[in-house]
Amino acid sequence: MKINIYASCGLWKPSMNNGWGFLVDEEKGGRLLTLDTSSSFENLKAMVCEDFGIDVNMVNIELSYLPSDLINSIYSPPVIITSDRQVRNFLTYVKNKTSMQLCVSTQASNIAEEGTESPNSEEAPMESTIQVIWSLTMQLIWIQKKMLRYLTVKMTKSVTKRRSMKMIG
Repeated sequence: MKINIYASCGLWKPSMNNGWGFLVDEEKGGRLLTLDTSSSFENLKAMVCEDFGIDVNMVNIELSYLPSDLINSIYSPPVIITSDRQVRNFLTYVKNKTSMQLCVSTQASNIAEEGTESPNSEEAPMESTIQVIWSLTMQLIWIQKKMLRYLTVKMTKSVTKRRSMKMIG
């Protein structure tokens, strides 16, 4: 059986008031994946990397989702998919949902082998700094969009009010 899954790239961010939210990377857009119910974790990862043009040698990817109807707190973190069993759990869960998003997050890969120290000890802080800058940029874009929507509504109301005053006067 085949299942369609909507996937998008971005970053999870916790909020004190709203719980977890996924900030979408609008440049990468979304993808519609068609998975077989017997798909493996490696198959899913390969499909995501191919469709989004992600080089697995340059970045690590994390696949996750938020089953909001199963959790009882807005502070419950997203479910991270790390194995074939978790892929099966995800596919079983989304089978009966009208809308569920597979969230794809990327992080710069440490090229050095596991267990060895990176030749450039400044790499880790640099990666962290880049992630913080990217996260802040995404948050600023989100705030700008909210402000633009707010101002658009205010301007529309103001123009409507002026027009109605002209009609009366």
